[in-house]
Amino acid sequence: MPTDVLIVEDEPDTTALLQEILVQYPVAVASAMTVRAALEANERDHPHVILLDFKLPDGDGLTMVPALLRENPSAQIVLMSAYSTVQMAVDALREGVLDVIAKPFKVHQLEITVQRALHVAALLAQSRESRGDLERRFLFPKLLGQSPAFLEAVRLSSQVAVTDATVLITGESGTGKELFARAIHHNSKRHLKPFFPINCSAIPDTLLESELFGYRKGSFTGADEDRPGILERARGGTVFLDEIAETSPAFQAKLLRVLQDGEYLPLGAVDLKRCDVRILVATNKPLDRWVEDGKFRHDLYYRINGFEIFLPPLSERKEDIQLLAREFLQEFAQKYDKAVSGFTPEARRALMEHVWSGNVRELRNKVEMACILCASDKIGRSDLFPQRPGARRSKAGRGASIALPEGGLEWDAMEEALLTEALQRSGGNLSKASRLLGLSRPKFKYRARKYGLIQE
Repeated sequence: MPTDVLIVEDEPDTTALLQEILVQYPVAVASAMTVRAALEANERDHPHVILLDFKLPDGDGLTMVPALLRENPSAQIVLMSAYSTVQMAVDALREGVLDVIAKPFKVHQLEITVQRALHVAALLAQSRESRGDLERRFLFPKLLGQSPAFLEAVRLSSQVAVTDATVLITGESGTGKELFARAIHHNSKRHLKPFFPINCSAIPDTLLESELFGYRKGSFTGADEDRPGILERARGGTVFLDEIAETSPAFQAKLLRVLQDGEYLPLGAVDLKRCDVRILVATNKPLDRWVEDGKFRHDLYYRINGFEIFLPPLSERKEDIQLLAREFLQEFAQKYDKAVSGFTPEARRALMEHVWSGNVRELRNKVEMACILCASDKIGRSDLFPQRPGARRSKAGRGASIALPEGGLEWDAMEEALLTEALQRSGGNLSKASRLLGLSRPKFKYRARKYGLIQE
């Protein structure tokens, strides 16, 4: 019979207590009393949850975590210890442990911890099943990830791809907005027609209009002949307008006409032309806030905001970091003909600890440069993050230093309390609440939904 939960504990009384708590769940439980027995059971049964004692007769639990996860990457490990300190807890979380719980147990706290571990394991199992279903329905090999937040974006994309609806793709810079736009086009009925990406922030407004709408001979200096715009050349295909917030009100008015009536006026022309294209737009700006501040047309915002896909930052899809890094390494090792096959344990920890402000784009660039710099068969921490001459490495990351309480923080509880406070202070207004926490509205909605604070 498959094992759902493995108890690694050498004290029979503790094992009996854990088994008594687990009786209320429909799970198969096994136990081991030594490091060796635990490694064998993990290799044989691949349990979903491992309740791991810190002190065992033939070693300590923390040092065996990497071996457990190498063999069984999806395992949710709870470390149990009578010797826990803040530093030990931090080290354990860096190694991939889900939670650390102190002995002697408070039974209520132990029940909550076990329940959480089982819940996370169930979500991951569901995510893997969902990923398989999505891959069969939504084919685009460059979309990589297994985190719930990422899979939700893929699910929404698969639903809207088969329609002709305008889609607003939001998210921080580097989260893959153009990649999702290409995936939507690839899975649409227009996939045999052209896909035209335009970065609105990279083209001056007057050139953007002539590029999209085309122009007639003599409409401006240098217009020596008629030129069809992208709307005409993309007939039957898809046009992706990235960084839509960077456009002028005049351009936005013309785009609104295209979306509402399927009509546009080339520069210098007197007759309207009709177009048959699908428009996808993207931004990393909080458009709702820009509308309130008069920086973006409200009528265009409501027209493009009918179907929004929010791409989570890499900080909210930690489960995907090493998956993406391995994929990028394979790509660049082949490109540069390097015999590099993986990452050292220190490099893997560095990947998980780094603040990826540039998201997937930054991760990809880091792996590419590390692959070039690497002089062995494994990428090391110094390959990923080479020390600049005279530079001091900061362990605190961004922001001010804070003092952690000795007992540690309940991160989820703290985040939920902040979201709740922001909603109360704003009277339930999502735009105001998001501003209080320095978040974009889509990010605030995503986090608030996670805790059931809003239903929309």
